Amino acid sequence: MKREKTFIAKMLREIARKSVKVSSDSRCMYIMHQPKMPSDVGRIQ
Repeated sequence: MKREKTFIAKMLREIARKSVKVSSDSRCMYIMHQPKMPSDVGRIQ
């Protein structure tokens, strides 16, 4: 049971890390500029 929980926790961590990276590297297509990212994004890694 503990092994399953750690596997799920690792998968969720990787999904969260990748989604933050994608959102920080993308830009808004409607406004056509790179929005300023919060300083807390750097602490996630």
